[in-house]
Amino acid sequence: PVNYKANVSIPNTVKNVTGALIAPATISDGGSYTEPDITWNLPSYTNEVSYTFSQPVTIGKGTTTFSGTVTQPLKAIFNVKFHVDGKETTKEVEAGNLLTEPAKPVKEGHTFVGWFDAQTGGTKWISVRIKCRQMTSIYMHNLVLTATQQPLIMTV
Repeated sequence: PVNYKANVSIPNTVKNVTGALIAPATISDGGSYTEPDITWNLPSYTNEVSYTFSQPVTIGKGTTTFSGTVTQPLKAIFNVKFHVDGKETTKEVEAGNLLTEPAKPVKEGHTFVGWFDAQTGGTKWISVRIKCRQMTSIYMHNLVLTATQQPLIMTV
């Protein structure tokens, strides 16, 4: 399989008896062909793309058709973006695999509250060890410690 991307391109490898490429007759999902590549612009995940080919072949006095379908499976790979203090880290995760929580961010004067699905507000992820099913962004939330919450250190 090829990893799913919004723009998938694979080479046409179907050749006739002289070794010339046979142009696709049809291409699934609105794909296009510019020799030698077949390209798809996919707005959302699909598990496969395909194209057909068909060419008459003459052998002696007889004519037949060389035809078929080429199917390319697509592996669902999603980007998970972790946002920490304006910095973004991206991890690729195969659909259905567990997403592993990164190390808890540390920032002086702040307490890490957790990972959320929105930059402000949003829903807290109880555990980031969930199965990934779509493109996802996860944001760090911190609680700012006030002067009364700062640890008190006394010197005697």
